[in-house]
Amino acid sequence: MAVVIFLGTTVIAFAKHGTGFFGFFLPHGTPIWLTADPASAPGERSVLVNIGQVMPPGVERFARLFDIVSNEMADRQQGRLRWKSYAAKGWQVNPHEVKE
Repeated sequence: MAVVIFLGTTVIAFAKHGTGFFGFFLPHGTPIWLTADPASAPGERSVLVNIGQVMPPGVERFARLFDIVSNEMADRQQGRLRWKSYAAKGWQVNPHEVKE
């Protein structure tokens, strides 16, 4: 029953507030901004953490980018494509592999 209530509440919140729903979980003025559209992040932001499958819009306004890629083959292939896009923009790309 709790799962049904949680899911129902989450669906309604997303329908009403979109991705701004995540803002309810962060204190006002926090340096963290959770969004699917980094270009919409207010103020100056210097670091972007991408957990998506594509290069996010507005990525150019960030000084640093962390692009998280899993060990899944499809995810790694998408990550390689993003890597090439970042390099084509003239950015220095450095891998940081995390091992268990």
